[in-house]
Amino acid sequence: MLVTEYVANGNLSHLLHDDNFPIPLDARLRIAIECAEALAYMHSHMYTQVIHGDVKPGNILLDSNFHARLSDFGISRLANTDKTLHTKNVIGRIGYMDPLFALDGRLTVKYDVYSFGVVLLELIARKKATTVVDNVNIVYAFTSALARGSGGVRGLFDAEIARKDIMKVVEGVAKIAGECLMMEREKRPEMIDVVERLRVLRQKASRQDQASQRSGLFSWVRKNKPAPPASANIPANILPSGMCRQFSFADIKAATINFDESLLVSDDGFSSLVYRGKIYGVGTKVVIIKRFRLRGDRWNTDAEEFYNEIQMMSKNRQCPHLVPLLGYCTEKDEMILVYDYMDRGSLFAHLGTQKPPLTWKQRIEICISAARGLC
Repeated sequence: MLVTEYVANGNLSHLLHDDNFPIPLDARLRIAIECAEALAYMHSHMYTQVIHGDVKPGNILLDSNFHARLSDFGISRLANTDKTLHTKNVIGRIGYMDPLFALDGRLTVKYDVYSFGVVLLELIARKKATTVVDNVNIVYAFTSALARGSGGVRGLFDAEIARKDIMKVVEGVAKIAGECLMMEREKRPEMIDVVERLRVLRQKASRQDQASQRSGLFSWVRKNKPAPPASANIPANILPSGMCRQFSFADIKAATINFDESLLVSDDGFSSLVYRGKIYGVGTKVVIIKRFRLRGDRWNTDAEEFYNEIQMMSKNRQCPHLVPLLGYCTEKDEMILVYDYMDRGSLFAHLGTQKPPLTWKQRIEICISAARGLC
């Protein structure tokens, strides 16, 4: 029996194929990089090379912040001195298994590289490896289209990330996937090189996305000045590029029982109301819902404040000392943010009225955590 750490968000296969959860390109690249880093460590930084042998989305687990964790080492192998194993035992799964291994029984780290190439393809196509496209397997359809030029594979890209402003980045990921899937082992890249190339692509995507978001925001504000029509929508291109969920207004109303006053946590009387609510999905999660007031005379300012809060919180999602932003809602004329619920309330409440008083040690720890959040 093995005991492992609980991973809150299931596996990559579920995220990609069993849910309509939006997955921005930045999140897909981060997952790919983290998985590639794990394989690069196993292949290049361990005293004896480890071949995972079963790299697939179902074995890539996602923690509470959607960071990737490679799992299931049940059929992994330690490579011998010449870094090649010979075996007649079939390992891996259909769709992710290196076809060359099926031919000659040679098991090298390039087996994992091939499987990772299939995972990359699933990340940009959001289709299972067993999907049939034009009567052929999607992997074969992809490699055949790639051989005809980068333009040939665009039709396989997931529409959510097939935007003109980031198309070169997606094509760059497709190029790496194609190299991983090559039918000559020696031509497949090393995972340590794949990591660096994916990092470069992620940085490029981030720069392009920020430029697009700034442009989209200011053109949107100018267009709607001085106040929005009743059904104004925030354009999708200014929304966060991190792993945030887009909630429907129906989700928000259900979470707050149609904004029931008994769930109202605070009202600043000016720009926003804050509610406690419950989001229903895989289990029930208690959340804090911040609903911006739409004031005609200050609508542009409110929109920029809403956008800036999303931008700042999305960029700093990895900081454990900031309240996590879970998602947003921009249906019709609403601007709503959804945050994780902090069950012990605010520091103000503990300092002002609640008993027992905080210990000296607790106060120091709170100061340190707050300072780290500002770093």
